[in-house]
Amino acid sequence: MNNTMKSFLSITLMTLLSAQTGNIESLTSGISGNQPLFNDLSKPAIPLEGEIDPNEYLLGPGDQLHIVVTSLENKMLPGQAFDLFIAETIEYYEFIGPAGELTLPSIGQFLTTGKTYQQIKDEIISAASIKSYKKIQTTVRLASIRTFKIQVLGAVEYPGFVVMSPTDRVRDAIVKTKGIQKYGSNEIVYLERNGNRTKLFLKDFLVKGDLTQNPTLLEGDKIIIPFIENKEDEETNFTEYKTSQIIVHGFVRRPRGFSYVPGYKASDYIAMVGGVLKIGNENNTIIYRADGSELQDAYDEFVEPGDVVFVPESLRSRMFGNISILQTATAIATLYLTFIAATTG
Repeated sequence: MNNTMKSFLSITLMTLLSAQTGNIESLTSGISGNQPLFNDLSKPAIPLEGEIDPNEYLLGPGDQLHIVVTSLENKMLPGQAFDLFIAETIEYYEFIGPAGELTLPSIGQFLTTGKTYQQIKDEIISAASIKSYKKIQTTVRLASIRTFKIQVLGAVEYPGFVVMSPTDRVRDAIVKTKGIQKYGSNEIVYLERNGNRTKLFLKDFLVKGDLTQNPTLLEGDKIIIPFIENKEDEETNFTEYKTSQIIVHGFVRRPRGFSYVPGYKASDYIAMVGGVLKIGNENNTIIYRADGSELQDAYDEFVEPGDVVFVPESLRSRMFGNISILQTATAIATLYLTFIAATTG
């Protein structure tokens, strides 16, 4: 009985080992089917002009790194060419914090301020080799690029903060403000960075493709669009304190509403609706303020947020209606002759 039981157990063990050996031999070198699968937690990709240079790209708050640390310690049975068990792997999808800190549990914390992607990559690989297994493989990649706010000030349609990325350029930020307004200078742009102001000539970029005149952006940058010389004294009238709709109606071609554009006058908004009808009187334009006040003869006055611009009917139209100039002159002559006849008779 004991011999029979021993024979049965021996056959069973040999069968299991044979099946396992067959499965191992079915594996091919280089295939990672026996490795764990992970979900890609990267943010959506940002369009790039080209590859990012790891030695030039400065990391900052909001950048996301993907780190995978895999143990290479021997986990194979003697005589086998492939792993019998899944290798131990640690994976991180980590954002750099607001203060420039990057925390990787079981590896360490890193300060990224002022450091390139390649520098931090080397620091992570070095720290992982010290604090993890003796034999490991560490991979680091830039999973997604950060965004940040910068200021665009001066003679643009909508001055203020815009959201940009480190791969965006000065002109991209200006476009996000709806561009340079009619009272802005098209010749020069100022880029203020770390307290230093640089004069840029965007026309050299647009005409010649000179990228030095349209540099990429960094956190803290400030872009200033100057006003044309004869408008510099009126700069305070160009400041947008709030966004509100402007209504243009009355005897104009296409009455409608507009978003407030800092620095525009009533004449500008009237031009935007196609001008004044023949029976309208632009010289008597009225601006109705949001506070209830009125501004008469306001054709050349600055418009403020919430204003209503009204173009009244002309005196001739009110007196004689929609008739031609000849008909108007004939009517006036008739009235005059009738008056003369009445007074002399």
